[in-house]
Amino acid sequence: MTRPPILVDVAQAVEWTGRPAGTLRRWVHEKRITRYGTARRMLLDLRELPERATQCNAPLRTGG
Repeated sequence: MTRPPILVDVAQAVEWTGRPAGTLRRWVHEKRITRYGTARRMLLDLRELPERATQCNAPLRTGG
């Protein structure tokens, strides 16, 4: 069974991925991700988008 897409607009996709809108549009053009919506309002499937990488500033624990 195929899961339905979770559609978000470009602004939400930018927040989710941490990547610029131009990069997301390029991925659509390169067929890396699927474009939904209308000509005026591009929607993207959240399931196809990489989540923003987070950096943890916590110190590493070494044995002990």
